[in-house]
Amino acid sequence: VELHATIDALQHKLDEAKEREGELAAKVHDLTKASLADEVRAIESEGLAERLGKEHAETSAKQEAAIARLSQELEAKDTRLRDLQDEIDVNKSADTKLSKAQQQLDRFRAKIEQLSDVKNQLDAEQEARAEA
Repeated sequence: VELHATIDALQHKLDEAKEREGELAAKVHDLTKASLADEVRAIESEGLAERLGKEHAETSAKQEAAIARLSQELEAKDTRLRDLQDEIDVNKSADTKLSKAQQQLDRFRAKIEQLSDVKNQLDAEQEARAEA
C-alpha cells in the first residue's frame, strides 16, 4: 500500500514535470519566434539585406573572375604538360636509339682492337721472318 502511494506520488510529480516542460517549450518557441521576427525587422529597417545582397553580388563576381582566370591558367598548364610529355616520349625514343648506337660503337671498338692485335702479331711475324 505504501509502495503504491509512493508510485502514485512519483507519477503525479512526473505528470507535473511534463506539464511544466510543455509550458517552457511553448515559451521558448514564442520567444524564439519573437526574437527572429525582431531580428528580421531590424535587418530590413536598416537596409542590411540590400547591402548584403550587393556585397554578395560583388563577391560572386570576383570569385567568378578568379575562377575563369584560374581555369585559363590550368588549361595553359595542361597544354604545357602535354607538350612536355610528348617531348619526354621523343627523348625516350632518342635515348633508346643512342643506347643502341653506343652498344654498336662498343662492338666496333672491340673488333678494331682485335684487328689491331692481329695486325701487330702479323707485323711481329713478318719482322721475325725477315730477320731469320
